[in-house]
Amino acid sequence: MQRKVNLFNRPLPTAEQDRRNQLNWGIVGALIAVIILAVCGYLFVFQPGTKEYSADFKEAQAVRSGVDVRVAGISVGSISGVELLDDRVRVKFRVDKDIFLGDATTASMKMLTTVGGYYMALTPMGTTSLGDKPIPPERVNMPYSLLETFQQATPKVEKIKATPVRESMSQLNQALEDQPESIRNTVGTFNRMFDNILRQQDQAGDFVKVMSEYSTTVNKNGDLLLSLMRNMSVFFSAAEVNLAGFKSYLSNTTQLVQRLGPLLNVYLDDIDPLASRFDALVAKAREVVQQAEPAIADAKEMLKNLQKTIAPDGTIQLDQSEKTFLATNVCIPSPGVTC
Repeated sequence: MQRKVNLFNRPLPTAEQDRRNQLNWGIVGALIAVIILAVCGYLFVFQPGTKEYSADFKEAQAVRSGVDVRVAGISVGSISGVELLDDRVRVKFRVDKDIFLGDATTASMKMLTTVGGYYMALTPMGTTSLGDKPIPPERVNMPYSLLETFQQATPKVEKIKATPVRESMSQLNQALEDQPESIRNTVGTFNRMFDNILRQQDQAGDFVKVMSEYSTTVNKNGDLLLSLMRNMSVFFSAAEVNLAGFKSYLSNTTQLVQRLGPLLNVYLDDIDPLASRFDALVAKAREVVQQAEPAIADAKEMLKNLQKTIAPDGTIQLDQSEKTFLATNVCIPSPGVTC
């Protein structure tokens, strides 16, 4: 006969058993923490999927761990360590395993921006893998070298004569002491100049606002302006046709009078005064016609230019001649009118 065990009625552990259980759980937790730390350390140090290379620098003022490593501008790794040797600096870096670095690869430190920041640029070259051999200093470039700068500057500085420099500094100091107000006046002049620029900027802003309000007002009254243009166009078109007809009438009347003149020689005394007055009247009418023709032509040209700036809905636009149709666009053939 099987014996049933009631889980809810299990006896409580003794103090010794409780201490042993806590110790066992503590050991298990410590082992898990050690394993996790070991895995993290391995991933941090060896970085699976990457391969470590090295390069020798003459100096390392811009090199430090964590600096980005790039190939053709693309990030492929980072600097993992910097080690000082006897006459050079050994820089270790890790890049993706897919990146092939040949035995003629070059390295250079470049600036990220003009205000700071660096990255190491690699140029893979060669047919044989670089392997464990470091990139020699001859194939490593720096953005600038402090050592070379001091070496080149030292001979030039030694040639500088201290006496003229000291005299120049003394004269400058004396000039500033004799005219202490000059600097203050110069600063005041610059301040006034900047104030004027700011005021002109405000005036320009006010001008833009006025132009904006003007444009808005014109757009609101665009329908009225468009209607006025259409009426003016009809008026000038009709005036042009009527003027051409009037010119034809004057010409035909003049010809008629000239043809009737020889037939009425018996009444010459009465006809000549009338003909003279009629010729004067015709000449005056021709002058009026000659003056009216340019005015009508200018008015049509003005309407043509305004037509390009007003849309059919009355708003001001540019190059809208194909959308707005006026009567001045129509030519009606008639006597004296050439289309």
